[in-house]
Amino acid sequence: MGDKAIDAKVIKKTQETLGKVITKPPMSEKILSRPTVQYMYDVLISVMRTTGKMKGLFTDTELNFENIKGSKEDKVAFFQKAVDYVSLVTGKPVAVKPSKILAGHEPERTNEFLQVLAEAARKNIDNDDYVRRVLKSDNSRETTSKKESSRSKEKDSSKSGDKGNGDAQEKEHGSDRHRSKDRSKDHSKDRGDRDKRDSEVISVEKEDRKERSEKHKNRDKDRSDKHRDKDRDRDRDREHRDRDRHDKKRQRREVEGQGRKVKGQRRKVKGQRRKVKG
Repeated sequence: MGDKAIDAKVIKKTQETLGKVITKPPMSEKILSRPTVQYMYDVLISVMRTTGKMKGLFTDTELNFENIKGSKEDKVAFFQKAVDYVSLVTGKPVAVKPSKILAGHEPERTNEFLQVLAEAARKNIDNDDYVRRVLKSDNSRETTSKKESSRSKEKDSSKSGDKGNGDAQEKEHGSDRHRSKDRSKDHSKDRGDRDKRDSEVISVEKEDRKERSEKHKNRDKDRSDKHRDKDRDRDRDREHRDRDRHDKKRQRREVEGQGRKVKGQRRKVKGQRRKVKG
C-alpha cells in the first residue's frame, strides 16, 4: 500500500461513518488522504469525549498531547491501546500499525481503522470491562517485551564482555524501570480516580433510590389516608341512612299504632251505641 494515492471511495466511507459520530476535527479529503499524528490523536480524544468509549483507557499524561509528542515510544503505546480496544470491541482485526500512523504511511489502512473506530463508538457495550481487558493485555505484552529485551541484552553483553555496554544496558534497564513505575503510578491513579467516580455514582444512585422510596412511601401514605377518609365518609353515610330508615320505621309504627287505637275507639263507640238502641 505504501504512500500511493488513496482511493477517494475509502475517504468518503470514512467521512460517512466517522462523521456520524463526531464533528471535530474536520474530515476533509485533504486531511484524510494523509492523516497526521496530531490529527489521529485529536480524533481519538474527540470520540472518547463524545461517546464515552475508551474512557479510562489512557493515562492523565496521555490525555495531553504535549506530554507524549516528543517520545515515539509513548505515542506508539497510545495508539496501540486504541487499536487493541477497537479490535476487541468490534471483533475485527485492525491492519494498521501504530508505527505506520506515526510515519504517515498506509493512509488507506489508517482510514479503515477510523471506519472501524466509528463502528466501535456506536456499539452498546460495557466500556469499563473492555478498558480493563485492553490494559491487562497491554501490561502483559509490556512485561513479556521487557523480559525478551532483557534476555537479548544479557546475551549480547555476555558475548562481548564489554563493560561499557553492560553499563549502558544497566542504564537502559533503569530507564525502563523508571518508565514502568511512572506508568504504574498513572494506572494506579487512574484506577483510583475511576473507583472514586464509581463510588460517587453509587452514592448518588443510593440517594436517588432513597428519595424515590420516600416518595413512594409518602404516596402510599396519601393513598391510605384518602382510602381511610373515603371509608370514614362511607361509614358515616351508611350510619345516617340506617338512622333515617330506623326513624322512618319508628314513625310508621307510631302512625300504625295510632290508627289501630282510633279504630279500636271507633269500634267501642259503635258497641256503646248498639247497647243504647237495644
